This record gives sequence, structure tokens and C-alpha cells, in this order.
Amino acid sequence: MKICCFGSLNLDMVFTVENFVKPKETIQSKNLSIFSGGKGLNQAIAINKTGADVVMAGSIGQDGKMLLDVCDKNGLDRSKVRVIESGTGMAVIQVNGQGENCIILYDGANKKNETVYIDQVLNSLEKGDFLVLQNEINDLDYLLHAAKSREIKIFLNPSPIDEALQKAPLHLCDFMILNEVEGEILSQEEDHEEIFKSLQKRFPNTVIILTVGENGVIYQEEGQLRHQEAFRVKAVDTTGAGDAFTGYFIGLQSKGYNMHDSIELAAKAAAISVTRKGASESIPSIDEVVG
Repeated sequence: MKICCFGSLNLDMVFTVENFVKPKETIQSKNLSIFSGGKGLNQAIAINKTGADVVMAGSIGQDGKMLLDVCDKNGLDRSKVRVIESGTGMAVIQVNGQGENCIILYDGANKKNETVYIDQVLNSLEKGDFLVLQNEINDLDYLLHAAKSREIKIFLNPSPIDEALQKAPLHLCDFMILNEVEGEILSQEEDHEEIFKSLQKRFPNTVIILTVGENGVIYQEEGQLRHQEAFRVKAVDTTGAGDAFTGYFIGLQSKGYNMHDSIELAAKAAAISVTRKGASESIPSIDEVVG
């Protein structure tokens, strides 16, 4: 069985600030670091950290060659990553004194994928293989339909959420892993359990995993609503925590872990990641999580 993460690859410029910049304000950054990023690449690395093999697919520009080195360093199969004539996707991230972040995204090459290229990637997969998707690339509708027609198992992290995503054929997903903000928008509910129940009703054939920040994770197992408590840590940088959780959950599912253990270990991996700076760089190894 293959796992293919078809998603974004970004260069992340992380500015360390005391407080987020306000309109008409100019502030000094305490530090500037450049990391690899993009929800696609972050989640692929997290999957790989569980010990599962993963193929990375997506587009970068000539200015993104360091991302190929990151794929190699992390043991990803990057044979499906394209280098095209476009600027690489980029994120400008502010991290404040409380470890919170705010992010500006530039799509770049991430939104330059043609259907011919998408088909080439999907044709390398077989029935029952895993396809991991987010909402930082174009033609998500086409990807969902094309993967479903091939009987590929679809894992979607519907982030960032926008109007187009809300109209996408989300019912085609086998798993949807989303946070409380995305859940509120898709369900029009505010209470965490009501969000979860509403999503279950709307997508009866999709396994819903709802992360609710410091309140943990809500999911269903054996017909029962379950709640995984969050691990308490001192946050340094929350960038990529959701990607760590998502990737770990998918990787562990591919290795045969049950739902409870997959959720618990994914929550622990996310907790460890926020104690470190960076996105993919902060994701712990499986030995750190299990040990």
C-alpha cells in the first residue's frame, strides 16, 4: 500500500515578535528564520516520522530547490514533485511571545497543477492506497472525484477553509481531519459535540476527527463518541501542530494502529511539536512519541 501526499510545498519566513503587527505600525522582529513548510510537505514528513513510506507530490519553482533537499533529508519519495516556471509558494509567519502565530500565504506554484499532472500522480496509485489532501493547492474538486473513481482512500484536512472548499464534494472523503474553526464553518454550530454530530450527519460515510485545541480531540470509535484529552505543554511555536497531528494519525492508521492509539499518539506528537520552533522541523520522531 502506498501513501501519497499531494499538497503544498512552501518556504516559510518566520518572524519572532513580541506582539503581532497592527495596521499602520512598523515593528522590529527579534529573529528571522527560513524553514521548509506547506501543509502538504509538513504532513508528509509527519507521516514519514511514524515509519511509514510516503510519496510527496506537488509543484515548486526554481527558487524552491531547498525543498527537494528537505524531502531527501526526511526520506520522502519526491519523484512526483515538479519544478516549474513559477515562484515557489511562500508563507510569512509572525510568532508572538505567547507562541501564537498569524500567517500570510502566497500560493505560487502550489496553484499551478494541471489535470494531466494530477492524473499522472493518481495513475501511480492503486485501489486502497492512501491519498492525503489539504486546501493549499488547486483543483481539489478534480482530485477528489478522480481519486474516488480509482477507489483510492482519501484523507482530507480541509485547511485553510474558504468558500470554494465549502462547495467541494467533501462527501467523497473517507476521513476528514479538521479543527474547531473549520468545523464551525462547515456545521454552523459552536458547541464542540454539536459540531461533531452535525458533520457526522452531513457526511455519514466519512470518518470525522475534530481537533479542539487545548480541549483535545473528538472522534467516534465502535459507535461511541470519544474524547482524547490534550497533553499539557508550554507552547513555543504552534506553527504546524495540526499538520503533525494529521500526519501522525494517517501514518499510524496505515501501520494498522486502532483509532484510539492513533489519536492518542497523534495528539502527543502535536504537543511535542509546539515546544519547538518551526513547522516540519518541530515534528518528533516515533521513538520520542512512543518512548
